[in-house]
Amino acid sequence: MTRSWIVGTAAFVMMTGAALAQSTTTETTTKSITTLPPPPVLMPPPAVAPVPPPGGVSSSKTQTTIDAYGNRVDKKETSTTGAGASSSTSTTTVTQPFGQQSTTTQERTVTPSGETSTSTTIIKK
Repeated sequence: MTRSWIVGTAAFVMMTGAALAQSTTTETTTKSITTLPPPPVLMPPPAVAPVPPPGGVSSSKTQTTIDAYGNRVDKKETSTTGAGASSSTSTTTVTQPFGQQSTTTQERTVTPSGETSTSTTIIKK
């Protein structure tokens, strides 16, 4: 009887071992990446040429470039002379790829008496 008990136990262990060897483990990994659409490109308003004073001359120059950091750089220079006075304005707008803007405007005026005034304005959005 001991022998049949040992044989039965051995058979049970062998069947259980085979059943355990056939079991599987499933592992699932999920990775989710969300991308945002690029920000809209903000276009500057169209340039309007200044009106020179009577007998004067006016000129303007506009330039748009992309700097080494991917920022859009818009530069506008305007000069007006006439009746002994002159003025110049330089505006630089830097737009970063995600829409942040920094505008620097420098104005210089020389009156007929030779007085000079200069102003600088910086606006960050």
